[in-house]
Amino acid sequence: MKYLSDRWKDRYDYHLNRYAGNTERTERAMRNERFQLQDSNCTKLEVVFRNIGFNSESNLGQTKNCDKRQKSFLEDFKIVDLTPSHLEFTYVIGDVYEFLIERFTSDAGKKAGEFYTSSPIAMLLAALKNPQPSNRIFDPTCGSGFLWIKVAQKIGSNNFVMYCQEVNRSIYALVRRNIFLHGMNDVDIRWGDTLNNPLLQEGYLPMKYDIVEANPSLSLDKWDAEDAPHDGYHCFWRRIPPKSKGDFAFISHMIEAANESRGNVDVVVPNGVLFKGAAKGKIRQQLIEDNLLEAVIGLACQSIFLDGYAYSHHDV
Repeated sequence: MKYLSDRWKDRYDYHLNRYAGNTERTERAMRNERFQLQDSNCTKLEVVFRNIGFNSESNLGQTKNCDKRQKSFLEDFKIVDLTPSHLEFTYVIGDVYEFLIERFTSDAGKKAGEFYTSSPIAMLLAALKNPQPSNRIFDPTCGSGFLWIKVAQKIGSNNFVMYCQEVNRSIYALVRRNIFLHGMNDVDIRWGDTLNNPLLQEGYLPMKYDIVEANPSLSLDKWDAEDAPHDGYHCFWRRIPPKSKGDFAFISHMIEAANESRGNVDVVVPNGVLFKGAAKGKIRQQLIEDNLLEAVIGLACQSIFLDGYAYSHHDV
């Protein structure tokens, strides 16, 4: 909120100087600013501030303590200048946001893996993908968004289009803030269950992408496997993954989302997908016979925020 406020003031002063003090022209120009907290940005800022409660006793204590704490908080931030003209780099706010989330996830432990991919892994995937300008990129379980942000930043320009979907509404709000603070406009993010309700389509067909990457939920239980035989996108034609382990459900979905001639897939999954038999084994065998597997990279056990699990990264 402080950054948006300072950004607004900075842009207002810029336009006021540009139009030689003409407030009417300045206000007209401000209506086209991306950091406007009005109807013009409702799609970018949807749900971003909905869960913020400045009177929440459960989060901030009783009224007396709450008011005191918030007064102190506002006084501390009042002296911090976050205007873009003052900051050394335009992307510093996005980096600070990433730092805060990383600090939070290091304390959150196991649960953090639901929405955060550590920076070294995200950078590894970005390097492996070597994304190019005009690429169409897709993350079906985008979480906080830092995985695909690293991939997008590797391009070195805004000449790409990013598509995401996230099932958790709170995390959906978090990633929308992240997109906004990183200054990325060409991002289409949807709230919903990717496996059971994919929302990104072209006409009546699922959209296809040049790069598909994800760090999906660990061995997702109850992913509605009973509905998989009726999947209208034919993601599970090789075999339906186990009901209690959704790793291959995500892998299958991602493969079908990749462009048949030039698309490639990166996915971070537990090592069990390499060795387990039954349906997993059959799907794995089919992927090898179809010559879809390019590389498997073993990751250190503590490289992401999920204690006790060994992880692998797969290129398809």
